[in-house]
Amino acid sequence: NTVRGKIVACDAQNNIAVSNGRLIALCGVKDLVVVETADAILVCHRDAVQDIKRLTQQLPKELL
Repeated sequence: NTVRGKIVACDAQNNIAVSNGRLIALCGVKDLVVVETADAILVCHRDAVQDIKRLTQQLPKELL
């Protein structure tokens, strides 16, 4: 796991987790990207990171 911020993990493998305030708890998961910010939480499989650009097109304008 690669982590930054308040992260706890149990039986979690090969994840990327970034917390900018709140605690992220990972349990029994693998190959995820989890990013917590003040206005959103992103959770995706590591193989789907390239699709985040398509996802941002669906977000309300005030979040961008």
